[in-house]
Amino acid sequence: MTIIQQAKRLLEAFRITTKDDGNGMMRPRQTKWQKPPTDFIKLKFDGAVFWTEGGVGSRVIARDVEGMCLGWRIGFQRGTLDATVAEALAARCAADLVVQYG
Repeated sequence: MTIIQQAKRLLEAFRITTKDDGNGMMRPRQTKWQKPPTDFIKLKFDGAVFWTEGGVGSRVIARDVEGMCLGWRIGFQRGTLDATVAEALAARCAADLVVQYG
């Protein structure tokens, strides 16, 4: 991926996650946690690139229908700066959490 393609991708991600407040300022979109169906556990995971630390990280949280935290996991892998690797690491951490707690 060229630097131009990467910049366009990052700009599009910024536009998706922000909105114009009417005064020319871009504000983060408000999101609200939605409960999972009864007898389900909701897993939320995300990956991020940490340029200054020279690696990628991930986080996972499992919540019940009331929003109570049932478990969490974080991970870090030094040496790669690829956002796709960060997301894959987060998905793997989520799978590990499921296996650990059944």
